[in-house]
Amino acid sequence: MSQREHYNRRSYLKGATVASIAALAGCSGGGNGGTDGDGADTSGDSESSGGDGTVTGETTSSNSMADTVVYYGSASRPGFFEAFEEETGITVNAVTAPGYQSVSRFQTEESNGNHSADVLNSVSQVFLRDDLLPYFAEIDMWEQYRDVYSQNLVDKVESTANETERSKMLPVTTNNYMAAYSTSRTDSPLDSWDDILQSQFEDNVGAPTFTMSSMYWIMRREMSEEEADQYFTDLADLGTQFAGQSTSAFTEAIVAGQSDVAFGVAASTAIAPFLEDGAPIAPVTPSWTGSTVSPIAVSKNAPHPKAARRLVEFMISKQGQEANANHGAGRAAIRSDVSHGNEQIREAVSDMDVYPMFVTPATKSRVIEKANSLLPLS
Repeated sequence: MSQREHYNRRSYLKGATVASIAALAGCSGGGNGGTDGDGADTSGDSESSGGDGTVTGETTSSNSMADTVVYYGSASRPGFFEAFEEETGITVNAVTAPGYQSVSRFQTEESNGNHSADVLNSVSQVFLRDDLLPYFAEIDMWEQYRDVYSQNLVDKVESTANETERSKMLPVTTNNYMAAYSTSRTDSPLDSWDDILQSQFEDNVGAPTFTMSSMYWIMRREMSEEEADQYFTDLADLGTQFAGQSTSAFTEAIVAGQSDVAFGVAASTAIAPFLEDGAPIAPVTPSWTGSTVSPIAVSKNAPHPKAARRLVEFMISKQGQEANANHGAGRAAIRSDVSHGNEQIREAVSDMDVYPMFVTPATKSRVIEKANSLLPLS
């Protein structure tokens, strides 16, 4: 079931006039991310959208920037949204749902002519789907912002997505996939992927089923196919408990003394909060890992196209990335000039090679099939 969140503007904005809100939206720079796509000129244009996804020039009233933007995504982004609303006076209505539900809702609505969403934010393989691309507007922001990313992400995106695909999306979030272990139930730190396979952890490793294809993809970065297959076979033989729970449930099991290792969990949401609370866990620190990459796109028929583009620009701006990184227990930043918001995770990944998981649907299907063949997944 999807969840709709309404991020209210700060109290000093609630009584603002339309003109003052438009002024706020026009004069804020959104950090180092650049200006609005129309030069931050908010006078005289309506929030209607042409059939090709461009903003039309019709004037319907004195205000030009909508005070609402509708976000569809698989995860809530309060770190971005609260800072965006305070900066611009534009309210974010966030509709979030697990996995691909938000994507399916977006596609169903668009195909039926129900244009509710302004932006869609999800994992990379969604944005490289031929059946979904026609619903995205040409935002042409990749060349403008490519220099803010690490070189390995730039190389990955440019080798995976063609020019048309890059013109319709922009990577704005990332999250490392890692493992965590109990510091109170282990004798020494775990600093390699092989350490997880020690016999002392038999029947004491937990792993979420839905991240295993990503973990197989990670293993293949520096292992041969045969080595990766053997690793997963050994992981299964260890009596690993594979379950379809949230990744944080596996770190909760470590804290509760029910298991020793959580394999394939999200660093920002499943490890960082426990580290911040002082729980007896630590991240496994191998020499390499991987990170999901989630782009954002603007609907071709966005009800609020200027506000939608403004949100995209804020999410990739330095100001927006810092706000997101500092939210909660700390999150990873996708910009190379912004540090991870959690110091312990930042230290853990500082000596790792982090491979961005920017993948096509075909690649994702292959690794899912392989993971399913190697592991007792239901």
